[in-house]
Amino acid sequence: MNLPADIRRQSRNFRQNLPLALAREKSRRIAERFITSPIAERGQHVAAYLSNDGEVETQAIIESLWACGKACYLPILRSSPQRSLWFGRYGPGTALTPNKFRIPEPSIGEDTITEPWMLDMAFVPLVAFDLFGNRIGMGGGYYDRTFAYFKNANQPRTPILIGLAFECQKWDQIPAQPWDVPLNGVVTEEAYYLFDDLCR
Repeated sequence: MNLPADIRRQSRNFRQNLPLALAREKSRRIAERFITSPIAERGQHVAAYLSNDGEVETQAIIESLWACGKACYLPILRSSPQRSLWFGRYGPGTALTPNKFRIPEPSIGEDTITEPWMLDMAFVPLVAFDLFGNRIGMGGGYYDRTFAYFKNANQPRTPILIGLAFECQKWDQIPAQPWDVPLNGVVTEEAYYLFDDLCR
């Protein structure tokens, strides 16, 4: 079985080597597949992210959330607990500030911070995924730490976690680690993969 570091490197190369026009067309198809799916109608509080490093473009999905009157949020890096996330409300006029990775995020304020369990759905960035719901991210562990409460049977199982990816990022099997939080589904330009009943 391939090591996670090898999978991450190869998958980043796959998506970064996609011609820009092709990546945009695939991103358009991914957005359309999600927007027209039944799950798009569920939940009022949805976390997205701004695309980076060759990721699937998310702007069309974000604009569809706004058009439907849903509350959209973006991740905000937090230092305590170590390397985890808050989520800040994001609208057409929201001011954004680059974080330490140079990814824009909403400013931190008492009236803008949302804890993860208050969300109904969250799009989770990924570098690679398999058909068991396992994912590999960029290696920082922010999302796994943020949603670590999923491992506790007494904690809420919200939000639904959805990955957005190109088909070239799909692997037969990714080695899962004890701290990994699996996805409920992944949308690609070719298919909508469901891993449990939560996102049907």
